[in-house]
Amino acid sequence: MAVEDLQGKPLPFVSIEQNQLREQVELYYLWITLLAYSGNSLTKIISPLLAKKFGVQNQAGFYEKGKKGDDCAVYVFGKVLDEPWGGRHFLRGSLILPLYHGTQDFLQRRGYVPVEKPESGDLVVYGRGEETQPLVVAKHFGVFRSDEWITSKFGAGPVFRHRVQAIPKVFGNMAVFFHKTKQG
Repeated sequence: MAVEDLQGKPLPFVSIEQNQLREQVELYYLWITLLAYSGNSLTKIISPLLAKKFGVQNQAGFYEKGKKGDDCAVYVFGKVLDEPWGGRHFLRGSLILPLYHGTQDFLQRRGYVPVEKPESGDLVVYGRGEETQPLVVAKHFGVFRSDEWITSKFGAGPVFRHRVQAIPKVFGNMAVFFHKTKQG
């Protein structure tokens, strides 16, 4: 049985395998997060060296420290996509549950449609699911860039640039891209 969006079309998704790359990326992110929030001013210099050490230099990199306390949803919807409902105030209140546990419906009601081939500025949602039921629970949000990298904030930690597959295991086993078609 194919999973469908609200218009009855198949929901495209990218399956993300559990592999050694994800374990290496997880270690890299942990070290960079510790460096960035320890007040180390050399994080941008050390980041490429750590990426090379963990073998992820073509997969992930430190982007910016980000605002401490903001999570991926506040960063993506509030700062990058500039949604009126995307700020810290809204996403800490009544919108948080439907965003993470009714993601597809929540986004489509606000003008986002799932797409197979993302464009620069499109939303990427990581989550848990199966081929017959993607995005049972959303775990992470990012923004697709023209160079085919994702920009996302890992928890309350720094902002990273990474390939679609280069995410910690805790963020799930699939990704779905959404394009904004109208104001919602």
